[in-house]
Amino acid sequence: MKRKVVGCYFFWFLVILCLIGGGEVGALTLEVNLKEKVEVSAENIALGEIAEISYPEREWQRHLENLDLGYLPPPGGEREIKPEEIYERVVAQKVPQLDYIYFSGAPVCKVITKGELIARGELEEKIQEQLLDIFPFARKIEVNLSSPGEVIIPPGGEVNIVFSSSSSLKPWGTGNGTLEILREGKVEKTLPLRFEIQVYREVVRAKEKLSRGEVISEDQVCSALEVLDYRNEKAFSSVEEVEGKQTKREISAGAILTPSFIQEETLIKRGDLVTMVAKHGGIVVTGTGKARGEGSLGDVIVVENPDSKKRFEGEIIGERMVEVVVK
Repeated sequence: MKRKVVGCYFFWFLVILCLIGGGEVGALTLEVNLKEKVEVSAENIALGEIAEISYPEREWQRHLENLDLGYLPPPGGEREIKPEEIYERVVAQKVPQLDYIYFSGAPVCKVITKGELIARGELEEKIQEQLLDIFPFARKIEVNLSSPGEVIIPPGGEVNIVFSSSSSLKPWGTGNGTLEILREGKVEKTLPLRFEIQVYREVVRAKEKLSRGEVISEDQVCSALEVLDYRNEKAFSSVEEVEGKQTKREISAGAILTPSFIQEETLIKRGDLVTMVAKHGGIVVTGTGKARGEGSLGDVIVVENPDSKKRFEGEIIGERMVEVVVK
């Protein structure tokens, strides 16, 4: 009888032991074999560059190999990375099932930065120079680079910096682009860019109130260098562009002068025979129509096909020329 009781207790002891130990079945160990010295040419460094690491979960091992350890000093500088710093950064990742981090190898890794530093200010100057080709009307361009802060490239040979951006880049606000570092015609490094841009150009404003139909004289308007935004993007940039022109409506003192305020030369009058231009893909078709309205460059008027009597809306693109949209 006693043997049965003892056997029963032993059975439940094993069950309890398994239950207690069951919480540790999924516990995993990260092994970090730290290198003594590493030379790099980069702006920052990853854990996999300064240590050989091993972790049972392959996906998390790749993630930890790419774990960012922060920025490096300029070329010629050194930085020591200790296990304590690595431990804090790994723990912050909240790796599932990670129970223990085992360090081996060197007690500290000395990281030496090699290469050529291209400072943030130099990058901004290069971007500003090339933005002048995109915005040729600009009198001045200011760029504040958000990322990257600076670039480090391997030493040796002269480099060329080429900036490119999307066609949708506006002359204000936040912009995105790409920076290519070329050496001997080959791309050494490609970097995504993010920056704030301010473009300055001359903007014409009314010095005094102007009545509708008034002919603008030189002393009634002035121009000044201003930062462009959505409000003054379409403004005239020189007094000569508006001098002698007639106003379409009343203009308040200080207002920005845009084409919408100016009575342009009438290119088409009602009843004129006009050339209708229709485009579809790479095909261009022309025909003759009759204007059912009048307007200046950029205005939209109705034109009629004399044969079919069908009417279309079209934008005035030149003297007696209208681009129509055929549905």
